Amino acid sequence: MAVGPSPGLAQALTRMLEKPAALPPLVGPDSPPQAVSQVQKMVKQLGYQLAPKEDIANDYGPSTKAAVRQFQKSHQLPETGVADQVTQGKMMEAIKSLEQKQRDLFQPPGAKHNNDRF
Repeated sequence: MAVGPSPGLAQALTRMLEKPAALPPLVGPDSPPQAVSQVQKMVKQLGYQLAPKEDIANDYGPSTKAAVRQFQKSHQLPETGVADQVTQGKMMEAIKSLEQKQRDLFQPPGAKHNNDRF
């Protein structure tokens, strides 16, 4: 059984992580669906659960707000439930860290990391 994000989701998140300037300044209940979807993908990647109705409709509802608030609390950020640029940046850092841990976990013993070749 595979563990971790699907390849498509991992690629999409990697593209998002490579373009931090593209972050909306604030993502909350009145944000466009595309911005809401971006935040929802990040919170799901970090292991938070969303109500299926919100997830499907890209709706920044109570479960999205609660997931963002929980993330903010666990990272000592102001608990607003709204994903500002600081929160989004911390989410991206957390995703990078999780991805690195997953690579390390599945790295064969004695194998070099991709970033060891330089």
